[in-house]
Amino acid sequence: MIRSGKIFLAAVLVLSLAGCSRSGGSQNPEVESGGTAEAGQETVLYLGTFGDWTNSPSGQLFRACCESIEAESGGALEIRIYDNGSLGEDATVLAGTAKGTVSMAASSPLSQWNVVPEASLLCVPGLFESADEFNTFLDQGYRDTLEEYYRQAGLYLVACTAVSDQVLTSQQSLETIEDFSNVVMGMENNPALAAYWNALGMQVQVVEPSQIYRALNQEQISAQVSSYERFLSQELYQYQRNLIPLNFSLEIETVVMNLEQFEALALREQQWIRKLGALMEESFSAASAEEQEPVDYEAHQVTCTYLTYQVREQMRQANSASLEVLRQELGDSAVDGFLEAVAAMQNQR
Repeated sequence: MIRSGKIFLAAVLVLSLAGCSRSGGSQNPEVESGGTAEAGQETVLYLGTFGDWTNSPSGQLFRACCESIEAESGGALEIRIYDNGSLGEDATVLAGTAKGTVSMAASSPLSQWNVVPEASLLCVPGLFESADEFNTFLDQGYRDTLEEYYRQAGLYLVACTAVSDQVLTSQQSLETIEDFSNVVMGMENNPALAAYWNALGMQVQVVEPSQIYRALNQEQISAQVSSYERFLSQELYQYQRNLIPLNFSLEIETVVMNLEQFEALALREQQWIRKLGALMEESFSAASAEEQEPVDYEAHQVTCTYLTYQVREQMRQANSASLEVLRQELGDSAVDGFLEAVAAMQNQR
């Protein structure tokens, strides 16, 4: 797991290299008129995300990367960040980016079903053991395939990186697969991932990320999956006292830009965007490689349960339900190509 302390130190390092710090605050963009704007020689890009890029360690690292590129451009490029869902849920912002009403979007592949369903392949649990393994998988060739999927949706893939492991939190203790029966899981609309939890006996209810806290408060759901960072930032521990680390399921983040707007940029501006993506990926990879400190799960009176080997294997095998849905949606060729790329990477370990 990528620890928040290491991410914070990495963000400080990126900012020190930039030599300056720029505020992300500004008026809301006129998203109806398009996502890019010219101010003299300055190019302004609007980036929307549901994530907290102001207070969370991983968000601060993403923001620091943007500020570093802005500094390198000498003020010719500005990336205005609208975080905490100020432009809407991730799925909404991504759709707006594909249409060109927003320049850029940062979101999990989980939220991209309606625009880039192929990205859900990355979210299938049980395939990657670590962020380093995921990054190796992309670098060994699958990135080209992934970029083409985004291009077909009218998007340029700026960055794709594993941010952390995920955690499963619930009101009741979950120690055996039988305990999962009839637990109501709240999650975004993603049929492939819903099939996974259904295969484990859970009932899935579609809930927008901004409504998870309310759904827990009103007892509409009793479990959810997220990064531990988001679990804390949204104060879900008010209603979720049981936590299971899912170190076989990664929190993945992508940053994308409207393809037409990217191709309309000057060559030097395209180079800055490419460098931004590389910086984001390298920064999280460096944070992941650092020696990790144990997470204090008891800090908020949360009981942590580590799965037995038997339960872990049962949860891994349930991913066949996700893959079947993806086969129906994407076709066998896309799924088989993905699995073959995963196997090739793992065979080289």
